[in-house]
Amino acid sequence: MSDSQQVSGRPGDRFDQSSAHEPWGIAVLLMLVGILNILDRILPGFLAELIKHDLGLSDAALGFINGFGFLLVYAVAGIPIAKLADGGRHAFVISGALFLWSATTALGGLARNGIQFGLSRVGVALGEAGCSPASHAFIAQNFSNRNRATALSMITLGGPIGILVAMVGGGMIAEQFGWRVTMIVVGLTGMALAPITYLMLRRGRPTAVDASSDSARWRDFALLLRKRSALCTVLGAAMIATASYSLNAFGAAFFMRVHKLPVGEVGMWLGWSAGILGMVVLMASGALADRLSQRDPRWLLRVVAVLQIAAIPLAASAFLVGTAIPAIVCFALASACMNSYVAPTVAALYRLVLPEMRARTSAVLLFATAVVGGAGPFLVGLLSDGLLPTLGEDSLRYALMLVPFFSMASVLLLFFAAADFKAETID
Repeated sequence: MSDSQQVSGRPGDRFDQSSAHEPWGIAVLLMLVGILNILDRILPGFLAELIKHDLGLSDAALGFINGFGFLLVYAVAGIPIAKLADGGRHAFVISGALFLWSATTALGGLARNGIQFGLSRVGVALGEAGCSPASHAFIAQNFSNRNRATALSMITLGGPIGILVAMVGGGMIAEQFGWRVTMIVVGLTGMALAPITYLMLRRGRPTAVDASSDSARWRDFALLLRKRSALCTVLGAAMIATASYSLNAFGAAFFMRVHKLPVGEVGMWLGWSAGILGMVVLMASGALADRLSQRDPRWLLRVVAVLQIAAIPLAASAFLVGTAIPAIVCFALASACMNSYVAPTVAALYRLVLPEMRARTSAVLLFATAVVGGAGPFLVGLLSDGLLPTLGEDSLRYALMLVPFFSMASVLLLFFAAADFKAETID
């Protein structure tokens, strides 16, 4: 195929005739990178109670460091880094990002105060900002519409698997050696994988680079945000992220504080339940979205909306039931429903843009989810601190009741998006 054909062709044309040559092995590698991405991101949230007492931090400070502060840096850095990926430098961007966030995770284990710990999280945010957009664009370049949501779901499996590893493995290490050793071990693991990732991704298929000017690309991209379906999709995903980030930031602390479970036990229960259920729901949602969207592309968004509807009563039950095991099951199911939004949402947005804008489209999606979603943990932490004098340790229970309301807002936005989506697709 000529370069001109690659540039002008519709996304996924190279594999529309057969899926036999779609690089599932590369998708597995990117899933492993995704595991470390999520692991390094949520580990401080899982270890929040230990970090809080060791460094003398409040819930609001933890919510800011692990939520809004982290995600604001993540959001701002994502778009310029994604520009490199759109230029075809996927291997460099993904492996370099992996090395940076892993190194700063390890440095976080050496922090002696809240400022040092916060600065280490800035480094993690800078590194992780480059991973997801480049990975999404790489998958979209090499997979057709018929399998794209499934392939994106595969790399997104790093989410629930990362949660499982963070909570089970992290809980066991933290219980024996403390939170500092846990973060150092995880960081060193990612640093070792980075050069292997670079070598493997360089063997993947090259990316077609559009010859048009960068200003023309951004003009094309500005048209995306004028589409009501795109704007509502991005805002709906941002509200899902607000709910999901709040769960990740304070879920383990809730069970340790309110239900009096030790860190190792929380890790075992939450890790296995959220991890396994997350994997099942995520892959099922991606495959279902692919199947239904062949008849009507609006199902990419409807599947996500239905899962958020299910998450609303589950999240409320997780914080209101009085015993630990039913609460953990509801929490795990709610988390699985919320965290399954990424693959169908990205697949939907990619049907609204040209191929050369994919990574930046993912970066803008992550910008919105980070900026809006990052406010969730901060608001929950602020409300928990405010309710503490009146409710004591139950303050976090009722502060987390904000989560179902975030999910309700996402459902409305996604159904608005679906109404115009079919008419606005270009792929």
